[in-house]
Amino acid sequence: MAVIIGLLLQFNLQAAEVPPITLHVEEAGTLSSLIPANRRYEITDLTLTGNLDSRDIRLIREMAGRDFQGNATSGKLANLNLAGANIVSYRKTIFDSSNSRDDASTCYYYSSYYKGNTFPPDRYDYYHTENNIISYNMFAGCTALTNITIPNSVTSIGYSAFEGCTEIASVTIKSGKVSIRYGTFASSTKLKEYIVSPDNEKYSSLDGVLFDKDKTTLIHYPMAKESTSYTIPNSVTSIENYAFCGCSALTSVTIGNSVTSIGDRAFYGCSALTSVTIGNSVTSIGNYAFEGCTEIASVTIKSGKVSIGYGTFASSTKLKEYIVSPDNESHSSLDGVLFDKDKTTLIHYPMAKESTSYTIPNSVTSIGDRAFYGYTGLKEFYSANPTPPTCESTTFSYGSMTNCILYIPVGSYTTYWLAIGWSNFRNIVEIEDFSIIEIESTINQTSLVYPISTGIAIETTEQMPVSIYTISGQIIYQTIANGKTDIPLNKGIYIVRVNNESQKVIVK
Repeated sequence: MAVIIGLLLQFNLQAAEVPPITLHVEEAGTLSSLIPANRRYEITDLTLTGNLDSRDIRLIREMAGRDFQGNATSGKLANLNLAGANIVSYRKTIFDSSNSRDDASTCYYYSSYYKGNTFPPDRYDYYHTENNIISYNMFAGCTALTNITIPNSVTSIGYSAFEGCTEIASVTIKSGKVSIRYGTFASSTKLKEYIVSPDNEKYSSLDGVLFDKDKTTLIHYPMAKESTSYTIPNSVTSIENYAFCGCSALTSVTIGNSVTSIGDRAFYGCSALTSVTIGNSVTSIGNYAFEGCTEIASVTIKSGKVSIGYGTFASSTKLKEYIVSPDNESHSSLDGVLFDKDKTTLIHYPMAKESTSYTIPNSVTSIGDRAFYGYTGLKEFYSANPTPPTCESTTFSYGSMTNCILYIPVGSYTTYWLAIGWSNFRNIVEIEDFSIIEIESTINQTSLVYPISTGIAIETTEQMPVSIYTISGQIIYQTIANGKTDIPLNKGIYIVRVNNESQKVIVK
């Protein structure tokens, strides 16, 4: 036992003594000759200078936990400093229809779409190095990396260059000329900070958040930053695509009046956000900007000129209302539903709005993409227009209208049944008179109408004429009520008119 313990201690001591390694690669493609094969998977801290091409990048990937085809390795490289390195062009085109691509001179970078060894025979799904470029997917899937320093010479970082690098906690940018595509570090769930040199010509950081040099564009908020609230600096005018993507710790974000644009999926997956206030100066909100923000209950729109992209709050399952200032120039709200200013377009129906029925205003001629997407609370949907308002195929989709009855004017069944979007309804009923369902509950204080187990009860303080209609407009009962009257009816939806005022009653 003592011998085993001694060997374990010796092994741990040796593992702890793996030194940081600094190497200069004079000739691109020769990194493998500088690191013995039996040491490559032991190195945890590596600084490289000189020239690197696709052959060297392949080796670095393997040392960082992932080979060029996306297969896991036992590499432990966590800290990679490439500040003094140059990425140089290297090309040697091959194509093998048998899908056998193991030539060491090429670099097939891991793709989240094509994993493993299966590649389409008619697709070149691999990449060569180009001068001063960290290309698309170059380090994707390298799960051992925790800290990366971008080369000073790099001018461009491709989209998804670090996709799947989930352990990266710190990114240091020294290059003042690099162009960073949005979403580059979107899946780095442990990223806490960006470190940018003060003399960087293009970028800056503040409290670990990445901005352009003048802090007019917020590029990326690290996903693992621990703050629960964040106030966007007053200098910021635009929020980049995916800027806050996946920041699940944030419960509130203050978007100041300086911000004019919010990019596509800017707050995608911010699952803890509970409320959003759109500042006075915002003129555009990108598509799906708040998708995945499931806890948002209220959205306040102060801006009077904002263009809202499709699917913006499509998955906000707790959203109950939109609040729009009456003097807003571009939007309006009615009963918490979001419209354009003239109410010709219904933009979004809040997913947590507590109503079992909804009647589209007669002014509406179009309904936005995903306006009712995923909403399952509605049991009755009324459209009095013989011509269906234009929709997208996803306006009502994703199970939103499976159990909902669509009520439409007589003679318009075929038109609705064939119309894009409306074809998602499985139950369509024609009715003759929409006037009887326009008022949900207008019975005055002198009478009371409510369902009972056997039908409907009516209580009045004086004699009043009562008429009961089916939902299709057919009259089925008339009387003069005085006091309490119980009317036996089968289960269903009825319109009760008392003294020319109407109320809809559901008998369950």
